[in-house]
Amino acid sequence: HSGETATPSRGADVDFHFIALVNRDGRLLDLDGRKPRPLDCGATSDQTFLNDAAKVVREQYINLAPDDPGFNVMALVREV
Repeated sequence: HSGETATPSRGADVDFHFIALVNRDGRLLDLDGRKPRPLDCGATSDQTFLNDAAKVVREQYINLAPDDPGFNVMALVREV
């Protein structure tokens, strides 16, 4: 009702959470709150970011659980 939830402990088994893929200084970083630190997924650029991020999503998330009905993807991008 209030729109607020308690933050689970770091080791809690959480089914639903957010993961962000970002370009930080030419490196594609996977920011997953369940991991202790950002995961460096390799080189990227403003021109290749969307394709690089899609490859990580396919390999690291979709291919691991192809029948997971709870998986969603949203892209926030600048208009070029």
